Amino acid sequence: MEPETKPSSRAQNFPWLLALLGIFSVLALFTSKRTIAIDTPNPKDAANNDASDVPPTPSSIETDSIPANYCKYEPGTGENHAPWWEKASAVAQVIIALVTVGLLIANLRQANTTRRQLSDFETAQSAQLIIEDLTVETSDSSKRSRVKFAILNAGETVATSIDLQQDGSGWHITPDGLISIEDLHRIKGIMRPVPPRDGGFSLGPHEKSKTFDFDGPIVDNLIRDRIGNIQVILVGYKDIFHQSKWTADCLMFLYNTREWSIACKE
Repeated sequence: MEPETKPSSRAQNFPWLLALLGIFSVLALFTSKRTIAIDTPNPKDAANNDASDVPPTPSSIETDSIPANYCKYEPGTGENHAPWWEKASAVAQVIIALVTVGLLIANLRQANTTRRQLSDFETAQSAQLIIEDLTVETSDSSKRSRVKFAILNAGETVATSIDLQQDGSGWHITPDGLISIEDLHRIKGIMRPVPPRDGGFSLGPHEKSKTFDFDGPIVDNLIRDRIGNIQVILVGYKDIFHQSKWTADCLMFLYNTREWSIACKE
């Protein structure tokens, strides 16, 4: 069992620092409003002055309520003699803004890290289907090919809604024994995603399916007509995280060697 760790004194003092900065801000706001109230002339006094048209004398201005250490900005001097608490409030507000931005950046980074960890966990725990034992057998009597394969779930959880599809294509071999560009693009188009099928079968973790098989082309006809051929197995399924996945594999008949070869994987 790991020893219990206590938060550092720095982490414990951090909320008190924010509270102290907030108190400075409130004091500065209160003082600012109080100063504005002192500088604003009384409407009743202004009305009396207008009625009498007599300018106020210096002795009629109340100066007792103005703090002795309060000074306005003096034009031409280039100095601002603001009270110390207003300066402290400005600094506190800047520090609070910087701390807020820093906390926001830290939270965003933590969220991205959590998403990556969750994605890695799902990848490690999700189902992973693999096509195995892909072979072609040729009947001695009919000379027709027979494609056989099985499916293995190499993942740690069950795969559901499994769907199997088979596809194929042929092409004429060029005089130099190669595949034309047009046929090559068409062959690549066969390797396509397959969606899961509702009601499809399931495979548990590390479980292998039965052996599937289907008819392929007649090899003698391929040789006679100088035709290449590809047989593709497509598998769609769903993992326990409700993510749709697919895999594929294929066998290609190579005209030059007269043999079947595993040529591609998804």
